Amino acid sequence: MGLVKIEGKVFRGNTLVEIGLASKLFGLGKNNARRILASLGLFPFIRFRELSEAHIIAIQKELQSYVIETEAKSIINRNIQVKRAIGSYVGKRHVLGYPVRGQRTKNNAQTAKRMNRIPRRFYSTATSTTFGQPTSILRNTVNHIQRVIPKLRFW
Repeated sequence: MGLVKIEGKVFRGNTLVEIGLASKLFGLGKNNARRILASLGLFPFIRFRELSEAHIIAIQKELQSYVIETEAKSIINRNIQVKRAIGSYVGKRHVLGYPVRGQRTKNNAQTAKRMNRIPRRFYSTATSTTFGQPTSILRNTVNHIQRVIPKLRFW
């Protein structure tokens, strides 16, 4: 059983290429994995152990045209930051740690509270000292959020 390394991820030899690419590379789903295989003329149910070195290099070259991994995560985080900065409803929900897409919060919302809690730590009001002068971390954003939160009404 051989191991194949693509984009810094290690794939087991007996894994289907389509499923392996879709599950291990963030931002690349089954449809895009299928497109990559079709563009290279590979059998849809080929396994990683059956790939030659030329096929692996071709897959890596094809993946360069997709926005995956850290690029995709940074784009998502930037979009969330923009929504927070402009004070949109979705941005406010992200700040408060509530579900964003209209789910109920009376009983459940634990997953949203876990997921939305992580970026909130960047909105700390703690101060740090830089060159002898105290500076607030993301001062403008914190001030904006402090102005927006009292205006929120949920009924």
